[in-house]
Amino acid sequence: MVAQEAIERLARSFRQMRNPSDRCTLNLPLEIILMIATHLDACSLVSFALTCKSLHSLWEPLTCHISYHHTRLVMNRHLYGSNHGLPLRVLNQRTRSSHHPNGVVISVTQHARISNDHLLVLSAISLTHSRGDSVSLRRYIGDFGHALCRHVSIWRDLPDSFPIQLRELAKRTGQSQFLASGPAFGSCTLCPTDYTITIKWQGPKKGFNIEVLVYRGLGGCRTPFSWHWRTNTWLYPREELRSVYSPDCRPGSIREQWDEAADVA
Repeated sequence: MVAQEAIERLARSFRQMRNPSDRCTLNLPLEIILMIATHLDACSLVSFALTCKSLHSLWEPLTCHISYHHTRLVMNRHLYGSNHGLPLRVLNQRTRSSHHPNGVVISVTQHARISNDHLLVLSAISLTHSRGDSVSLRRYIGDFGHALCRHVSIWRDLPDSFPIQLRELAKRTGQSQFLASGPAFGSCTLCPTDYTITIKWQGPKKGFNIEVLVYRGLGGCRTPFSWHWRTNTWLYPREELRSVYSPDCRPGSIREQWDEAADVA
């Protein structure tokens, strides 16, 4: 999964480098870069992504990563007591900002809760431009965004393929790069992921601010082969609707569970 995501980010990053004058340690054709990447293991691929400033930002994902062994230990503590695992707070991550070379500013905050012995994770994503440049913000989102899940993304989608772009980000009116709206509610039809998106116009100096709240249901985390974990981390071309696997997992249900759940120490 790590290698696959890094390769995808490499491809989008180099598509964005349209100006031949862009200085980069690896100023090579995209095909050569991807050829190199396919021969690297996960650790080498991370180093490859950090070889210069132009490539550094491609390794900073918009959503936080959670490993299965951490989620299992958190749920072990919840089910069996404090001596059997890790506290829920280890899954929380503070807001971090990333200033992309083109002026895009990104912040991400992650929190976790437990509801009915199921782990829920909320990622709050904010994207804006330091100089209010909506064109650059649109270009960044289109070419260099990140997936909310394996099936829905922030970046511009390709025809007949996953992931597909949030419909709210695909909208624009006249010369405006985005359509101010929200909060708008949506859900992935295939995995237990719900989201809320708000697009705010802050004036000519600040431009647009895009806020996305991503609610994920990770299940009981008893096995990495459970439907909740598998559909959040693996991409199956023939994945069935989430209601087929879990009748109670209707669109919006993960967001409702989050709102109803109390924090667990």
